[in-house]
Amino acid sequence: MSKLSAANLTQVLNAVNTLSSDFDPDSLRERTLSAVLSLIPNEMTAFDGFDNKGDYLGPRWYSPPDTVPEESVRLLGELVHEHPYYLQAVLTQEQNTFRTSDYLSLPRFHRTELFNEFYRIFGGDAQMTSAMRTSPTCLVTCSIHRPKMDFDDIEVEML
Repeated sequence: MSKLSAANLTQVLNAVNTLSSDFDPDSLRERTLSAVLSLIPNEMTAFDGFDNKGDYLGPRWYSPPDTVPEESVRLLGELVHEHPYYLQAVLTQEQNTFRTSDYLSLPRFHRTELFNEFYRIFGGDAQMTSAMRTSPTCLVTCSIHRPKMDFDDIEVEML
């Protein structure tokens, strides 16, 4: 049974409308990032790719643009194995949505090298991630980051 209210469902339908408003692949990035931001307020939205072995393929899209410098992308690739979503989604290839705090308390996550060397810079105190297979050899994660306030059950369901 869905916990979403009529207003939540309207938001989701509006986001779907944004996604399907055009079929031009060149506008897919902006439509997707806009749809996510319309559903869930956040500091940064990141789409990252992984292969079937769990190797980090790099960023697909980040919003706001140019949020993550190239050196930080390299660092993320080296440390991503510390992230709870790495085990829960990337290695298992599981396609679902979850908060970092579903698998690791935020204070504990904030003590990881990954958080202190990468996410702290971008206001990624709390994160929600959704994984989706885009081809037989590629899994893409959509990670939403914001400072301090964790994501609630309604936001998880909306994503």
